[in-house]
Amino acid sequence: MAEGWNLEVQRLQRNFATVLAVAIPVLLYMVLVFVLYTSLLRSVDALHVVLVVVATAVLVAAVVLAATGTPMAVCLLVVSLAPMVGVAGFELVAHRHVAADLAATVGEHDEH
Repeated sequence: MAEGWNLEVQRLQRNFATVLAVAIPVLLYMVLVFVLYTSLLRSVDALHVVLVVVATAVLVAAVVLAATGTPMAVCLLVVSLAPMVGVAGFELVAHRHVAADLAATVGEHDEH
């Protein structure tokens, strides 16, 4: 009986490690895209900060699901939804913010 319990614990640890190994690069990619956007346009848009925070929350949820024994396929599906937060936010609202930030940046550049 102890061997069966040990195998289950090992399975949970492998699932957790696998989900974490996928979630961390996804988080780094999303943060780097935000940093690149901020550095290129020289402005921090609160909406983009909110999108990164919500996407991070989705990734944390995936890791918590893995820690609680949810099947790895479900956890990886949740990880794959994290970038969709940014896509949906951009399509619904953020494209207007980007256009305004870009116009302001180009306007500053033209004045010099």
